Amino acid sequence: MDIEFDFIFRAVGWEGFWNVAKQGSKLLTLGILCTLQITNTGVKFRLFGKEFSSLWKDLSLLLGFNS
Repeated sequence: MDIEFDFIFRAVGWEGFWNVAKQGSKLLTLGILCTLQITNTGVKFRLFGKEFSSLWKDLSLLLGFNS
């Protein structure tokens, strides 16, 4: 799976996103990405057995993208 994520992140120009040096962040990222579901209004994912969701606008702001 690591190889596939490396390829995907390279394809979209997010190489630096994947290489986070903090312990545990890679496993958390994999947990989120493996349960990620795209909806018409945003995204949903599960982490530690709890479901989270975010609207596209809110996700854009959280990731620091300009509007």
